[in-house]
Amino acid sequence: MGRQMGRVLFGPWRPLCIWPCGANGYCNSNNGQDFECTCLPGYKPRSAEEWNLRDASGGCIKKCKELSMCGNGEGFVNVANTKIPDTSKAHVWMSLSVHECKDECLRNCSCLAYMSQAKGGARAICITWYENLIDVRRYMRRFPDEGIDLYVQVDAIELAQRMQSKRLKQKKVAVVVTSVVLTSLLFIILVGW
Repeated sequence: MGRQMGRVLFGPWRPLCIWPCGANGYCNSNNGQDFECTCLPGYKPRSAEEWNLRDASGGCIKKCKELSMCGNGEGFVNVANTKIPDTSKAHVWMSLSVHECKDECLRNCSCLAYMSQAKGGARAICITWYENLIDVRRYMRRFPDEGIDLYVQVDAIELAQRMQSKRLKQKKVAVVVTSVVLTSLLFIILVGW
């Protein structure tokens, strides 16, 4: 059984994150690596040396502390399928839509992240964090109710880099698909003759 634990009453088995990943880090036991900790988007290890020794207890810090996060093109990056982080220093809003929740976080310059269970224009609980995110864990989605999307605020530079990386991946997929389609058509034409 090793590093496994299960839900009571025959629920799915889940890998257990043994070590805490520190402030602004998250545990992702499904990341394909031996070390389960990863910094949240826009963050880097507080101590690269400790991180390389697989000690994430020091957590993560903002990549660009000097950049303002207030009205300078910042946005959010989704960390999907997460457990709700520690809410002892979070603010819980009882009836906001997803868009209102996002706007509330953008309006406050010290907001680090938000999470909403609302779908579309519906209203539901919205949680916003203004201090370090603690005890963030990512689940491997196997069931529809497994985990909630956490939206982490990042500066404009980080947001642009992530968008560029996403577009590059989309272009690579388009090239591969186009190549396969053209090769298939060429093969069909040659065989048909």
